[in-house]
Amino acid sequence: MKKSDLVEHYRRYIACLNQQDWPNLGAFVHSDAHYNGRLIGLSGYRAMLEDDFKAIPDLSFWTCPYKTGHQLPVKLMLLPSA
Repeated sequence: MKKSDLVEHYRRYIACLNQQDWPNLGAFVHSDAHYNGRLIGLSGYRAMLEDDFKAIPDLSFWTCPYKTGHQLPVKLMLLPSA
């Protein structure tokens, strides 16, 4: 995958999260997803995100390029909207 394709794929993943487009989450998250070293699968990951949005209704995800100026790597930031 080219770097530009990876960047676009990651942007679509972030959009999927922000739109809470759970039916399409599998396009970005493997069915055997692990979280903090524990197998939770796609369904567990989705449930975790749904719980996060219930607990923080204005939750939004953003990418922030590192100070190197490159598009990648990025860090995922959880910021409540203003």
